Amino acid sequence: MPDVSLLGKIKSKVAENLRRLPNYTCTQTIVRSLRRKPAARLQRLDTVRLEIAYVGGKELYGWPGSGKIDQSQITKLVGGTIGNGDFAVLPSSIFLGESAQFEYRGESSLDGKRAVRFDYTVPRLASGYQLQSGAAAAIVGYHGSFWADPDTLDLMQLEVSADDIPHGLKLASAVDRIEYDRVSIAGSRFLLPRGAELDITDSVGTESQNRLRLQSCHEFVGESALTFQDLPIESFVAPSKPSLAKVDLPDDFNMEVGLDTPIDSASSAVGDAVQATLRQSVRDEGDAVIPKGARVSGHIARLEKRGSLYYVDLAFDSLDLTPGHADLSQRENDVTDKTLEPLIFRLENVKLARGTRLIVRSRLLKSEDHDPIRR
Repeated sequence: MPDVSLLGKIKSKVAENLRRLPNYTCTQTIVRSLRRKPAARLQRLDTVRLEIAYVGGKELYGWPGSGKIDQSQITKLVGGTIGNGDFAVLPSSIFLGESAQFEYRGESSLDGKRAVRFDYTVPRLASGYQLQSGAAAAIVGYHGSFWADPDTLDLMQLEVSADDIPHGLKLASAVDRIEYDRVSIAGSRFLLPRGAELDITDSVGTESQNRLRLQSCHEFVGESALTFQDLPIESFVAPSKPSLAKVDLPDDFNMEVGLDTPIDSASSAVGDAVQATLRQSVRDEGDAVIPKGARVSGHIARLEKRGSLYYVDLAFDSLDLTPGHADLSQRENDVTDKTLEPLIFRLENVKLARGTRLIVRSRLLKSEDHDPIRR
């Protein structure tokens, strides 16, 4: 039998680590794969790269290089099979609440290291664990196991399996496995997830697998004057650049651009920053409203392989020229090749070299009355 206080010591250690965590950010890379039938081979779909921040006990997300991490719902940025909660929601629900039920399962070995294992159950009413499938979402209860170092009491691995998934989600199972390790942040070492694996199987047997890795974790301080004492949880935004004159754009225009950022499906990921340079001036009623050489910036929105085809899409949200700046994020920006065809390739791997010519059609969004929406 274990020391009767072992579980209490592990819970106290987890609570202390969560309490001491500074506000920080990490780069999160997710490799997503799909198995269409139980006996089929697992096929890689895409790789997604995000910035994730832990601020005031909550998780926030943003695109790398965008200068802001302010989205609390990861599904607002990334579609398809995606998960969150590995940083805060799951550990808090299991170890900080009073609703989880635990059972000691004895000593074991994990990756060649000594470990103690506990099984647990968290009911739906105390869960906070949300599953989403398409437009449907639901909070579910869950059960699983965790392994801890018997000497340091550090959490080593956490497994989570969803219980009683509502029929409307059309999911048969959802299992999350999270690995932990100590990481140096701001001169101290903290226990953080180093990786995770999410497996979701739908009601017809199709399996989606996400493999997640965290890198480059550091305290987010931006400029030296920025502190976290009064930072609102709802927003985690880097210090803004000096303001530039706002440029008025036509309601509808095309830009021919040359890609400045090479894209390679073997190493690039959804979320990676991209830039391009305007090859010809954009004219409105004979006047050059956007000069040749202006820079457009954004990120890879899709880099996905489906069968024998690769689908590529870019989301440009910013236009910079000398002098001036235009926000493209509230416009519809369609990117095609130079022949106005979608970026779809029948290739094993896709490479878009620096200088690749693209066409960006930018249109002002319309209201229900078909009036331009100006912000």
